[in-house]
Amino acid sequence: SGIPDFFGVLFLGIDQGKYKSFVHLIEMPWTLTEIVDLASNFQHAHLSECQKYNFCFEPGTSYKYSNTDYIILAILVEKLTGESVVDLFNSVVYPHLPSDG
Repeated sequence: SGIPDFFGVLFLGIDQGKYKSFVHLIEMPWTLTEIVDLASNFQHAHLSECQKYNFCFEPGTSYKYSNTDYIILAILVEKLTGESVVDLFNSVVYPHLPSDG
């Protein structure tokens, strides 16, 4: 997608003093949309810094693993099915996984 990995954006924000700590960030009640907005807004506001740390690129010009892309996929699945990803995993995926006990 070219949108930076939100983990990289969060760690850079901690380094710059924008956030208290990583623990503080993961305990915040983020919505899926807020996470994508955080990463994409960082890209637009800090493009040179984003490129300096190799967080982003123009869509279709490169590839880099990004947790943000999985968040975008989750938003898409929720819009298409009308169910939350958590509910879908609980009803469709988890019942078919082998259990050890």
